[in-house]
Amino acid sequence: MRIKYIFLLFILALSVFGVGFSFADDSIDRNKVPYNPVLDCLWKGSRTDPAIIPPEVKVKKDEILNEWYARYSVLSGKTIKSVKNELTNSVASVIIEETFYKVLRHGDFSVSVEEKAENLKRKAISAMNIGVVGHKEISETLAVNVIKAMSATDTHGEAFTPHEYKDFLTLFSDNCGIGVLVKKRQEGVEIVCIQSGGAEKAGLKKGDIITQINGIVLSDLSIYKILPLLKGSINTKVTLLIKRAGTEFFVEVLRSPVKSVSSERYGRVGCIKLTLFTDNVAEEFEDVLLDLLGSGKINSLIIDVRGNPGGSVEETVKILDCLTDKGTLFCLKSGVFIEKVFIASGTKSLFCGKIMVLVDGNSASASEMVAGALQSRGAKIIGEKTYGKGSIQRLFTFPENSVISAIKFTVGRYEIFDLKDKKYLTVDKIGIEPDIKINPNLPVEKILEIPEIREYLGQ
Repeated sequence: MRIKYIFLLFILALSVFGVGFSFADDSIDRNKVPYNPVLDCLWKGSRTDPAIIPPEVKVKKDEILNEWYARYSVLSGKTIKSVKNELTNSVASVIIEETFYKVLRHGDFSVSVEEKAENLKRKAISAMNIGVVGHKEISETLAVNVIKAMSATDTHGEAFTPHEYKDFLTLFSDNCGIGVLVKKRQEGVEIVCIQSGGAEKAGLKKGDIITQINGIVLSDLSIYKILPLLKGSINTKVTLLIKRAGTEFFVEVLRSPVKSVSSERYGRVGCIKLTLFTDNVAEEFEDVLLDLLGSGKINSLIIDVRGNPGGSVEETVKILDCLTDKGTLFCLKSGVFIEKVFIASGTKSLFCGKIMVLVDGNSASASEMVAGALQSRGAKIIGEKTYGKGSIQRLFTFPENSVISAIKFTVGRYEIFDLKDKKYLTVDKIGIEPDIKINPNLPVEKILEIPEIREYLGQ
């Protein structure tokens, strides 16, 4: 995957040094490369509006061409801010010639693409370490500020210094904590979902604000600094300062292993709670579903993704495979281009009864993909409007001695396939409206008592 996004890496490396990008026609010596009218049309169109690109160009070498074009279009139009200086012609021409003319206009889309991409990567790494023109040293403060400013133009973009990146990686190193999902607030973090674990046993509630962890004030810390503080070895304790309804109190919470999947049975209704779409969660989901089916006859199933911020797309597709017949689920788009279509195989469907999906305002990303795909197939969405995050981010890493260790940028968006109208629908910044609106904080047993729910279940 890293090869595909070398263009992004190279642009960012050059941007660190305050390099401006001039995309005027006269910045390129057209005599250096063979002329290709089809790709020239793509080049001109990419500087205006992707929608004006003619159909014959859109289908030209789709897999590779669209990948490179989409990256360029997003970056030049939304991320890179032009700052002209004396380095513009000497540096910008390199990226234009290398990326577009020597690769695309030669029409060589086979192994040379990867070779040239590797060359770009080596140049980018060299630039990050020694500067560009005349081996000029660039201050670390400037480099960090420039990249972080670029990340700030992306709602979900982030740049990580070495220490921040280390903290970020620890979030995925184990699954032992107090059993909460949180989001950043000014005073600290707000609990948006409570799993079975130490937090539940200590009486913590959704909506509680954690302002201190073991005496460390959280107001000035990033979420990636805070979350590792909640984690730790099994059976160790952590002391939290909680703010609730205008009062503050300390509470001691025991750390323990936390599961991403849990289940309950309410008569003939099975309920599976998904707190996060982590690696291997689909296997856990399948095991839990088989246990529910094996424990007695259930004719309805609740998928509870309240407070679930998302996670792995691959695991999401595997879970939907257990619940749907063969068919298109959703796609990944960059600009106007569909990069990938996700399809349920129809070979593992384990349940064919009525399905409800419980959502709230913190159900996001992969949770919305599950809700939307199942809604398109007749499932009922219960709760409140979802968060509305249909974008996808990729992580790009730099060499160990770089002042920025990694950056996270939005590279596209997911759109759900509507089986009825045969078209894709976006959820980004829109969310999914529930079929039945209820207080999302109600426990499942109370939800099952609501007349509309009982009617849907045929009770």
